[in-house]
Amino acid sequence: MIPFVDSHTHQPIVTSDIIQVVNCYAEDDISNNPHCSVGIHPWYINKDRIDEQYRQLEEKVLLKNVIAIGECGLDKLKGEELAFQQKVFEYQIDLSERIKKPLLIHQVRQLNEILSWHKRLKPIQPWVLHGFKGNIHQTRQALKQNLWLSFSPSILNQDGFEEIIAICDKKPFLLETDNSGISIYEYYLKVADRLNMPIEELKKRVFAHFSLLLNSNT
Repeated sequence: MIPFVDSHTHQPIVTSDIIQVVNCYAEDDISNNPHCSVGIHPWYINKDRIDEQYRQLEEKVLLKNVIAIGECGLDKLKGEELAFQQKVFEYQIDLSERIKKPLLIHQVRQLNEILSWHKRLKPIQPWVLHGFKGNIHQTRQALKQNLWLSFSPSILNQDGFEEIIAICDKKPFLLETDNSGISIYEYYLKVADRLNMPIEELKKRVFAHFSLLLNSNT
């Protein structure tokens, strides 16, 4: 049976029919998470101990259950000043390339900057825009540069949701619960209903995309 894939969550559960990528931080005990991401979130950058944060991150990301670096990125509304966020983000981009693991990106009002960085740096590893809720034009921009999109339940309230997914038809996309409080079962049911698609077909597509992400470093 094809499992549900939750590509980013803050609410780990143990069940055989769900693959979760649990959001973790470098100081966390991640041994109980079969799949997780670890990064320095822009909200939790500590300028006074950034070297220690880097050291912890470098150690954790080498573990086999860490499948991605992140959340990391840029936030215009919260966290350290953008110049320092950019410095920490660039460090994690370099780390992603060095250890050959995808980058899971948090961005708030910084999409154009993220796209500009991607165009300039030309990374080999996939960049996944988590909780993506851009409009149709922004969706096309991101996909044109081969960024991955991971949609949280808030996308269901977005104008043009069906068209946004249709645009992704030939591109890999993921579904995530983030910290929404909605279960992955309910979320898939709602997405499948909106797309007039059998839920097993939706599961098959997302699982195939997730498998492609896991194999991106091979």
